Amino acid sequence: MYLEQKSDREKEAKRLKEEKQDGEARIANLRALATEREKTAKEYKDKIQRIGEENNQLKRENLDFKTSLTKIGTDIKEINDRLRDKEARITELEKTIDNQKQVMEDATKAKEEAQNEQQRLEIQLSNLQGELAEKEKLLQRSQKELVEAKQVIRAVKDAGVNIPALFKRAKPLDGEIVAVSDQVPIVMINRGSDRGVEKGYQFTVFRGNQFIGRITVEEVYKDMSAARIVKDMTVKAIKRGDNVTTRIGGEGSF
Repeated sequence: MYLEQKSDREKEAKRLKEEKQDGEARIANLRALATEREKTAKEYKDKIQRIGEENNQLKRENLDFKTSLTKIGTDIKEINDRLRDKEARITELEKTIDNQKQVMEDATKAKEEAQNEQQRLEIQLSNLQGELAEKEKLLQRSQKELVEAKQVIRAVKDAGVNIPALFKRAKPLDGEIVAVSDQVPIVMINRGSDRGVEKGYQFTVFRGNQFIGRITVEEVYKDMSAARIVKDMTVKAIKRGDNVTTRIGGEGSF
């Protein structure tokens, strides 16, 4: 019985020793686990701290972004205002360009009309110069004929012929052009039937000592007459105020 109890105690002691060893091993494991958990907790704490710092940094950056966005919004508004001003300016410039185009078209049209008018006037001037040259030739021929007629008359006088006795001298008539028609080659003179003017009378038109041309009376009234311009015997345009006479050559030499 004593041996049996001893064996039981030894078994119990062995079991307790094994339990103690198991307990010590578990304690060691728990200590290792605790150490690992403390390490993990420290890592999590460091990580949380780091995340907190990053979160604060993100908050600061977010605030900066908000400030930047506000500034960008202000800049965009300013840009939009400038764009509207530019669009209004562009519209105004387009209107100005359209007006300038119209002005250029009008100027081009006016230039073409002026060039056409210039060509027409040049042609007219050329024609007038040709007519003037013909009139000058006619005047030179008339002057030559007048000189020859005077020479003939002088020769006849020198021969003793009484020229006044051969002709019934009409009283010379002098007057003035009082109107010139723009449509037909007709002028009005201030001499009529009360001064002895008759249809068919010819008057010499002069201005000072300058020969202008010849006119033939077509209609006679009491105090004025209508006369037709003899184009072939007219070298310059007849004007109101020009003098007329029935004397050969007028008053003075031409």
